[in-house]
Amino acid sequence: VNFDAYGDSAFAHCRSLVSVNIPQSTYITTQMFVGCTSLISVNISNAAYMHTDAFDSCFSLIKLFISRTDKLCALKYTGAFDNCYHILGITNSTYNPNGLKDGYIYVPASLLSQYKIATNWSSFASQIVGHQDYSIGDSLVNYSNSNYSTCKWYSDKEMTNEVSSVEQNGRYYCRLEA
Repeated sequence: VNFDAYGDSAFAHCRSLVSVNIPQSTYITTQMFVGCTSLISVNISNAAYMHTDAFDSCFSLIKLFISRTDKLCALKYTGAFDNCYHILGITNSTYNPNGLKDGYIYVPASLLSQYKIATNWSSFASQIVGHQDYSIGDSLVNYSNSNYSTCKWYSDKEMTNEVSSVEQNGRYYCRLEA
């Protein structure tokens, strides 16, 4: 499917939409996914440009993959992620009760430093990580009142000391295993 054929607000308020793979689109249009409250994961392969409010009110968004390696995907406005509770670390009793900043924007490692300082993307620098920092086996775990015996780092290092608590960004390079 070529998403360039869809206009503004094409998938707006699709509350049952959970995951999207966009292989061919060069533009993520204005409010394309606004109000998709169940949207958790988006894979954008070829986008060159992301318009205003593209993901506004995607309360559940925790994984945005941008795969284009030849240049940055331009971000028109920082409001593209307004009310994305997990990317912004906003507390919400239904979608992010602990106010965790555990949503990430995954970009090619070769462009990581450029994304972190690029116009508008720099507002999300702490949430922009390289593709190498994502593990398919990674999953959100409830670690608020639990102990963990191992912490396997994406870099294949292993922490063997018992972990009894984890700070807000403790999962940044770590996959906890009970």
